[in-house]
Amino acid sequence: MTTVRAMLAAAATAALLLAAPARANDWSNAVDVCQGARSSFDDDLRKRPLAINNEGTQPSFVSCSIRAPLGQINGGGTNVTQIIVLLTNRASTAQSVSCTLVDGVAAPFPSFPALYLPKTVDLQPGSFGVINWFDFETEAGRYRLPNLSCALPPETEVNIVQMNTAVAEA
Repeated sequence: MTTVRAMLAAAATAALLLAAPARANDWSNAVDVCQGARSSFDDDLRKRPLAINNEGTQPSFVSCSIRAPLGQINGGGTNVTQIIVLLTNRASTAQSVSCTLVDGVAAPFPSFPALYLPKTVDLQPGSFGVINWFDFETEAGRYRLPNLSCALPPETEVNIVQMNTAVAEA
């Protein structure tokens, strides 16, 4: 049963990571775009080529900044349609990982007010999962400057952060 469940989860994740027609995707290993939210978390975070893992005994916060295409910021070219984060639970017990998509710019830039969209995924021991944010979840219908903040319980990790964009029709 566990093997079948793992195979189904792997197939679903692989489908999410493939670019659809007229779309582009940009994905990075977490160590490239994420870091501890405060230096006090850095002692517990192990940053390795394939993930950022919380090896401590308390939750640690990780911030991820996703590089948006310049055309997106200036109002043309591409539209960010989906943000995906791939997470793994290395613990022997189930864990819940919460991440918040923070889209926009810090004050005093009123044309890009920050939007906060929290989500949580429950991960079984030794398994992985994804959290998705889609463009239809916002009033604007797209994301402009997406960033993430994730609370990693002990023995959980951020593996991949992905941004999908729709290529504008000419």
